[in-house]
Amino acid sequence: MTRSTVRRVSMLCALIVVVFSPSSYGMSMNVTAVTQLCTTQNFTKTRICDPNHYINNENIVQRQIIELETKSFENCTSTIQFGLVIIDKMQLSDIYVSNEDLHDYVVSNGKRYAKYIHDFFGVGRKDCGGTGILLFISIQDRVMYISISSGLNHILTQSRINSIIELMKPYMRVDSYEGGVIHAIQAIDKYVDNGPPGFWEAHRDFIVCFGFVIFFITAPILSDYFKRNRMRSRLKEYDDVKKKLAQFDRDRRLALMGKYECSSCPICLEDFTSHVIKLTPSSHNETEKLISKDTCRPDDIPVHILVCGHAFHESCWLEWKRKSRRYRLDRCPICREKTNEFSQSENQEHSHHFSSDEVETRNSIHDLIPYRSRQPANFDVFYRERHFRLERLSLLHPRYVRTNQINRWINDDSIPLSQDPDFMRSDPSRADFIRGSIEKREQYGGQPSFDSFGGGSSGGNGGGGTW
Repeated sequence: MTRSTVRRVSMLCALIVVVFSPSSYGMSMNVTAVTQLCTTQNFTKTRICDPNHYINNENIVQRQIIELETKSFENCTSTIQFGLVIIDKMQLSDIYVSNEDLHDYVVSNGKRYAKYIHDFFGVGRKDCGGTGILLFISIQDRVMYISISSGLNHILTQSRINSIIELMKPYMRVDSYEGGVIHAIQAIDKYVDNGPPGFWEAHRDFIVCFGFVIFFITAPILSDYFKRNRMRSRLKEYDDVKKKLAQFDRDRRLALMGKYECSSCPICLEDFTSHVIKLTPSSHNETEKLISKDTCRPDDIPVHILVCGHAFHESCWLEWKRKSRRYRLDRCPICREKTNEFSQSENQEHSHHFSSDEVETRNSIHDLIPYRSRQPANFDVFYRERHFRLERLSLLHPRYVRTNQINRWINDDSIPLSQDPDFMRSDPSRADFIRGSIEKREQYGGQPSFDSFGGGSSGGNGGGGTW
């Protein structure tokens, strides 16, 4: 025999040893050796080719396969056929295409093995475009691939196959190969029962991707919009508080001259109108109720005047009385004089009543307030009302009026309230201006300076990695 013949015979013997020797199961196998080995394990009958016995209980897996193979899909009378091939390691070349990373290279080899085995054994029936499914797994390469016939493309779409692979991964990572295979078969069974994917499932990836794109485009716009609205709201609130404080200053000057007249509700701090439309007493036991036209409100607002002379919006007074009834505080919230409104019977002398003709001849709510409650000499009465109004302003606008400010304003009248430095520092526009100035100063003048760069280059090595 020639030397070349001897070499060929020795190589053939080595291949036979690799294929048929039990000790070769842990070695890498090319695709031809895999098909020959699966033939010896009667793969076409058992549906499972597992020479290394990674599946602990093949009977459980086979029962799942039998249940799957009873199913047929839409517009096809032929049933599905399924095959499972698990090997220890594929035979990979030491040289792979440079533009592919190792992961893609291993997956592409798994695809090549799965497609070759699928075609070699003819998994699936030929009609309806083919009804075969082959699951290929290489343990040492940590790769799995599902090969399907073209007839199942409309059911096992790419997104569904990816979902099955993702479903298997947690089981494969903890070496529960049997669990991963069973869940894969059950998922395929479910997809076959459900039929082709609906609109949402078919376009889910596009919709999600498009939604993220829209979100990232609109998020800065919406954020800027809400910031501007919040700033406008704060500026309007600050301006309203400033106007009310300026009105408190004017009321104080009028009180010093004995000309102060109540023109707003002490509870909500909204204005009354100067024109009285109607008086509506329902009984002799009620305090007087006036209907006032407030331009800031959409409807006519009744005005409630207590026997002590303090006037409130009817709705504000009823809400105040409802809260105070729990504590039996039958007193005016400003002067603390008894109102007798919580008792069942009231003395007539504690209420003031006016006929409609009498009211229509008046042109101010102030004219109906008892004279003793608006005497110029009684300056303490005004200060009690002023204190109450400041507390209400703090309750309604705690951002701009705080308790320590109220205590200081009560003890010191030298500075007008609307020009108080502490209050002016809370101006939102001024705060933004100061913040912007600080940021600009830090950006251009607040940072330490360095020498200019020396003209170096990036000719050295670099590095990176993945987790």
